Amino acid sequence: LSVPDTLYFKRGHAGETHLVWEHSADDAQRRGIWLEWGCGMLEAVMSVTPPQEHGRMFDVVLERLTVARKGRWLFYDARAAGSREATAFRDDFSRLAQERYGIVGSADSLLEWYGGLVSGNARLQLVTAAGEPGKVILGSGWSVPEANGVWSNDTEAVLRLPLVGSGPWKCLLYLIPYPATDSDRLLVALVGGRVVAERNYPAEAPHSREPLEFTIDAPGCLVLAMPWAVSPRKLGHSEDDRRLGVCLHRVVVERIANGPFTSEEPQS
Repeated sequence: LSVPDTLYFKRGHAGETHLVWEHSADDAQRRGIWLEWGCGMLEAVMSVTPPQEHGRMFDVVLERLTVARKGRWLFYDARAAGSREATAFRDDFSRLAQERYGIVGSADSLLEWYGGLVSGNARLQLVTAAGEPGKVILGSGWSVPEANGVWSNDTEAVLRLPLVGSGPWKCLLYLIPYPATDSDRLLVALVGGRVVAERNYPAEAPHSREPLEFTIDAPGCLVLAMPWAVSPRKLGHSEDDRRLGVCLHRVVVERIANGPFTSEEPQS
């Protein structure tokens, strides 16, 4: 299926039933309807694509459900509700796609493969720059990856770490903060609402490149909280209006069962 511009779906309904829902103020109702609408889109596109393309079609429909674009209507905006809700919405849609149609998104399939490597005691390094497969770990709250990494674009950003089976795991995040303030800034990493790491970036040394190292005992999404994220435009640095917090270059994950864990570069 190929179109020259943004792909839109519309399902026909007798009496245009969707107009009855459009002005609902019940977020829970809007969320449920949007999930069902997405399932309808997925089912429709499955009928015109070969099975080997269904994983990629999941990615296409998920993007349609969650990413705002000029001229695009979002009945429920999960990202506007915050990074954690955006992640929960994605997980719920993924669960429905698997339960109803047996479809796993291409990004999810790659994450599962990475998770298998880690559970098999491999030391996994994932680069998050443009064109790198490691960008599949990026959840909500991130910008489009660039040549040297990816900038967070909110006060929270989510990483979908490829952790399956039993841990614990050691993680290293190679990241730097946006050099834009004369005050101390605290970066907090959480899994399941529990703080697993903190890093203070002092005003007098804001460019620390030491990796953020921590241990995770059970699988779960990693949330990076940075309420101090700020836009270069607000600071008068440029016209960039993203809320920049940190630039993530790469992530290293390894089961502690492997033995002593160090922050040395993996051998190529």
